[in-house]
Amino acid sequence: MSELFKSKIGLGTVKFGRNIGVKYPNNFELPDKKKLRKILDFCKENNINILDTAPAYGTSEEVIGCLTENERSDWVIGTKVGEEFVNGQSYFDFTSKSVDNSLRRSFERLRTNYIDYVQIHSNGNDLMALDSGATEVLFNLKRLGKIGAVGASLKTIEGIEKAATIPLDLCMVEINIENQQFVQAAQNLIEQGISVLIKKSLLSGHLDVRKALNWLHNQNCYSAVIIGSLNCDHLRESKGILDES
Repeated sequence: MSELFKSKIGLGTVKFGRNIGVKYPNNFELPDKKKLRKILDFCKENNINILDTAPAYGTSEEVIGCLTENERSDWVIGTKVGEEFVNGQSYFDFTSKSVDNSLRRSFERLRTNYIDYVQIHSNGNDLMALDSGATEVLFNLKRLGKIGAVGASLKTIEGIEKAATIPLDLCMVEINIENQQFVQAAQNLIEQGISVLIKKSLLSGHLDVRKALNWLHNQNCYSAVIIGSLNCDHLRESKGILDES
């Protein structure tokens, strides 16, 4: 599925719709649609076409749907299932019924009849999440042409190894210069033709951009790096590092 990700950088959209229960170094106000329009226009102009969202990201899906409805073909949009964030708390449900309801809502919020990729949003018990009804629901929707790729955002080596045997189309893992435990597993996925998205490459903004991304590029362990930012200069710097490396 590596052909799904034409750019090496994607835009993480937690900050589009949620500013509580996050781990960024500084507090921030949720952006208005004018600011988000500017960010999306910047991304289009700079060939950053991946938008990574989730129901647990507050109003992110709804905002993305509003802003991309008339330019859907310009974007690779991915969302997730399994995690909800309500009243400041996350809760998880990977049953078939819950996943099906979550996706119905995501299609409505994103104002689309097709989602490029959908990932199981693991709570850390990866094997349970992957063995639940979620995987079956997602692959069925893929067969029906409703989604393009089935994946999982995972937190353990065992989960990544399980994902490879299913096999999933893609996995999202946390890899950064301070958390290198999944590098080899991610490299193995790439070798098997399974796409890898990197989350928290900058440790939620706590790492130096150039040092962290230069290191990450040299690991040869990803298809694309998801950068969560509301700052066009930050995105430009990140893309420049990944492109020049």
